[in-house]
Amino acid sequence: MNNRHDYLPRREADFLGWANSFYDQIVDVFDEVGLTQPQVDAFGVLLAAYREAFGLCQSGLTRSPSNIALKVRLRDEVTRRARALVRTIQAHEGTTAMMRERLAITVREKGRVVVPVPTDAPLVAVQDVRGRSVEIRVSDPTSTRRGKPPGVRVMRVETFVGAAPPVDPAMWTNALVSGRTKVWVDFSYDLVPGTRVWIRAAWMNGRMEAGPMSEAVSMSFGGSLSVGSTGKPVSMIAA
Repeated sequence: MNNRHDYLPRREADFLGWANSFYDQIVDVFDEVGLTQPQVDAFGVLLAAYREAFGLCQSGLTRSPSNIALKVRLRDEVTRRARALVRTIQAHEGTTAMMRERLAITVREKGRVVVPVPTDAPLVAVQDVRGRSVEIRVSDPTSTRRGKPPGVRVMRVETFVGAAPPVDPAMWTNALVSGRTKVWVDFSYDLVPGTRVWIRAAWMNGRMEAGPMSEAVSMSFGGSLSVGSTGKPVSMIAA
């Protein structure tokens, strides 16, 4: 995606994931790519507001016309501000092809660094449950170190509510995209005790291209043993 003019993802969850990852990167290297601390701070404040508005629109209890309008307005502003920052980065003499690749922005063909689509599925483990929110940790089962594998920019988390995980990918809900490997996944407060939910994840590179999905893990709100789709125990949790 980032070898085209429009490097911003169209899907909203993917766009938020890109923006989160972009911000995390420029916090560390802003002076190397021609940005200033005030520019980065201002983008961070705006992004936090958009992230909060996006979260409000994910729940039926807070998804109102006014919150949807707020989310749309903030996304437009994040888009405008991000493009302005990227123009500055692209014009900076010290910005390299590798830096552009890490930021998931347009990379000129000459000297372009190609990052492949992730080939390994991550491992998802339930860490904690509070109300109707589930904390998970996503890790690389091929490595002993924590964190994302090389070439991975973010992870995409999908959820499903039901007795068994569906085979049809279209039946899964795109819950979030994050550059962090330990996140909270929110479910509707309308779910009654005993409802079974499923969670799975996939790694994504800087172009927001996803690798294979992990094995789905599940739990029932109200306290139960979390198991994978093969029926093997994953972890004991408390509601």
